[in-house]
Amino acid sequence: MQLIIAEKPAVAKAISAVIPGRDKAGKGFIEKGDYTITWAMGHLLTLKDPEDYDPEYKKWSLDALPLYFPDWGMKPNEQGGPSSKSKEQLETIGKLLKKADSVIHAGDPDDEGQYLVDEILRWHKYKGPVYRINTNDTSASALQRALNNLEDNGPLEKIGWAAHARSVADITVGYNCSRYFTLKNPGTLLTVGRVQTATLGLVVLRDLAIEGHTKQVYYTVSTDLSIAGAQIKAGYEPNAEDPNLVDGRILKENYAKEKADWLTGQHLDVVKVSFAEDYEHPPLPFNLTELQLYCSRKFGYEPSRVLEITQTLRDQYEAITYNRSDCQYLSEAQYQESGATMAQVIKNISFNPKGMDLTIHSRCFDDSNLTAHTAIIPQNKAVDPSKMTEEERTVYLAICKFYMAQFYPPAKKGRTKMEAPLEDGGRLTAASTALLEPGYRYLFKSDKLADDESNPVLSGLAPGDYPADILRAAYEAKETKPPARYTKASLGKDMTRIAKYVEDPEVKALLLAKDKGKKGENGSIGTVATRADIIDRLEERGYLE
Repeated sequence: MQLIIAEKPAVAKAISAVIPGRDKAGKGFIEKGDYTITWAMGHLLTLKDPEDYDPEYKKWSLDALPLYFPDWGMKPNEQGGPSSKSKEQLETIGKLLKKADSVIHAGDPDDEGQYLVDEILRWHKYKGPVYRINTNDTSASALQRALNNLEDNGPLEKIGWAAHARSVADITVGYNCSRYFTLKNPGTLLTVGRVQTATLGLVVLRDLAIEGHTKQVYYTVSTDLSIAGAQIKAGYEPNAEDPNLVDGRILKENYAKEKADWLTGQHLDVVKVSFAEDYEHPPLPFNLTELQLYCSRKFGYEPSRVLEITQTLRDQYEAITYNRSDCQYLSEAQYQESGATMAQVIKNISFNPKGMDLTIHSRCFDDSNLTAHTAIIPQNKAVDPSKMTEEERTVYLAICKFYMAQFYPPAKKGRTKMEAPLEDGGRLTAASTALLEPGYRYLFKSDKLADDESNPVLSGLAPGDYPADILRAAYEAKETKPPARYTKASLGKDMTRIAKYVEDPEVKALLLAKDKGKKGENGSIGTVATRADIIDRLEERGYLE
């Protein structure tokens, strides 16, 4: 008997569907041919608490710190209480392992998924052969390929140990620092976390920057030009060497007025107008972070709610691919299957947009940019959106739209620029963008993913040199603004690039090295699956409002 251990029931069900034969359901497993398929439900094991080593550690005392155990042991995860199904499932897997000739590890293909199944095998002291289903695609065709091309699990165990090391780091920091700061501040429970506290630090730094911001008034000068019978607005850019500037800005009102008066009425012999075509590629499909950010801005959904919705779309409806993905790219195999997938999506949502071309090979189809997962896209599965809640349907349709966008050409734009040198070393400039061919933007008419056409009068001028007259010039007072306050979604986004705030060069380098080659993660903390929960927990504990 070959025992397949999946990370969750939904994956076990998907694997079972591609194995020939009839299902025979047991309690916590499925039998099918020579296979028995079972599953975890998240981590069935957890690290021991200090009091599991010595009951004395249950009492918080400074004298007991620091707490550290060279071999931090495991115990069954009873987070749901002693009657939790996790412990029962752990025992079921143990009984099945005694009958197994070999094991097929079907955890998610990342370090946490590797750890989750490896720890079960170690707990039950399983010594037989272990193979690995190593795919980030749970479609039927991909799972069938993976089952036919199993890998040796041994070389992959190291990434599971990396996840274990992070767990030990989390618990070491959490127990010691939480106890220390709470005991030093009687009457207040002060929880400290390796990721939680760094995230809170981002908010503190942002709030300090806002509260410490000193408003600075500066002045800009604009002009109205007459060129070839057309009137065009242009901005004045002072000479960078102008001694009256402070950090490139005009700070004195009388100097701004002086420049406006000087410009008014001038005749310019040469105003250069240039034109260039530009192409705007469709946005990549979503990973979880980008989906949370999009849904926060467009629909007002909280990141944790988006995670819940996508989990339902995946588990209940089987409508989308793996939802906790940190990747915005798709595989070449998914490109080959895109015709069938798109046909099903069109049928599901009853929308067949004009101009879509399935022969287009979008930049998102790139095996070299894949992580343990692929981007979140619709599954090739019959789904009825009318049976979904409004929130579920809204998120599903957004995922479908961003997938459809991959089969549209880029938007074609015309960018017209105007530049006129001045005697004082400064210049007048203006720019305009005109949409020449909508391309993918046909799908995003109401989303305003890019600027709409601007300064259409300038767009109407052919490239070349023109004489011009400055009809009038005026100055305007403006104020510098502090950085924007975080939303939950933008805070989650900054957790993917926290290295940019780190000053210690060694720590910065370590953070960046950790995410090397991973698009969308640039010196990050937390994971795409845990960030929303961490932020919510900070709010629940009163650290954030």
